[in-house]
Amino acid sequence: MASGDPLFNINMDQGLPPASLYATPDSRNAPSPAPDMEVLILDFDASQKEYMDFPIVLPPFYSGGGITVTLGFSMSTATAPLQVRLGAAFAAWAPGTQVWTTWDFATAREVSAECPSIVHSAGEAEIDFSAVQADGMAAGEWGVLRVYRDPTFVGPPADDATGDWELIYIKGTEA
Repeated sequence: MASGDPLFNINMDQGLPPASLYATPDSRNAPSPAPDMEVLILDFDASQKEYMDFPIVLPPFYSGGGITVTLGFSMSTATAPLQVRLGAAFAAWAPGTQVWTTWDFATAREVSAECPSIVHSAGEAEIDFSAVQADGMAAGEWGVLRVYRDPTFVGPPADDATGDWELIYIKGTEA
């Protein structure tokens, strides 16, 4: 594997909400020649920290050099230069050594991202994880990627974006 090689792609219909404080499923109408296309997104509120979990399996060719998680997003009302605070964490599942109903997430990594300059236009934020920060996930292993928005982050820069952070897609690449 080389840096930048794809490891996983996640659509929003793969999200599993935690027991509480979870993002809300929503959709955006993408007008096109009839019929219009509906794009599933997840809304993360501006008033409280909200989460969504995504099961992943790393491919057998992953070399263990770390993972870059790219979050594709838009904003429901906020625009640049406002900032949104985003985070992610991995939890590896080791067959034979761990009960699958118990998850211990590694320490989350966070990044501040500038909102796109136009409401509902796409932006991306990247979060880099070393192999250890990705909970030591190895080639072929199954785990969970937890994604969240932290509107309580005071910075600098603070999460000062109003309205929902709309998660469109997630992709993981070899770091």
